[in-house]
Amino acid sequence: MVAIDLLEAERNRQSANGDTQAQWAAQFAFFYREAILRAVDRGEYRSALNLAQRMRIGETQFADIVLADDTLLLSFVVHDQRAIALTQFRNQLWHIEITLAAGALRALVDTTLVLMTARRHADRNSLYAQLAQLHQLLVAPTWRAGMRRLLVQPDANLYNFTVCRASE
Repeated sequence: MVAIDLLEAERNRQSANGDTQAQWAAQFAFFYREAILRAVDRGEYRSALNLAQRMRIGETQFADIVLADDTLLLSFVVHDQRAIALTQFRNQLWHIEITLAAGALRALVDTTLVLMTARRHADRNSLYAQLAQLHQLLVAPTWRAGMRRLLVQPDANLYNFTVCRASE
């Protein structure tokens, strides 16, 4: 945490430009992810979520909003060989472990993105199977009764889903 505080102080000293600060934070995201996972392992979910927000400064930051009762926040953290989802719903915080190692998750996401970008020529059944597998891995374990909205904070190559549209 001391290292992260020092990095953030230097980032703020270097520039007030949001893009520059976001690039700086991305460069040192390894330290954030390590601290996030340590906080999760200690059961300190609020600290872990706050660190995830600090890691994402200028990107998909939801720290300052109050979630509606029907909204679930799903904040992914993909680090080395481990991936998790931090969740918040109706002021309850918890996490789920993604059952694929981070490398296998990256491969699944990349394959799905290739199928999505070439969907006019790709086998639709393969694409739907990949999307279903990702849904079962990433979204289904977090689903809660009464949830109508989902706010997603992607991490690593999961960001690519935010720029790729599945509709034709």
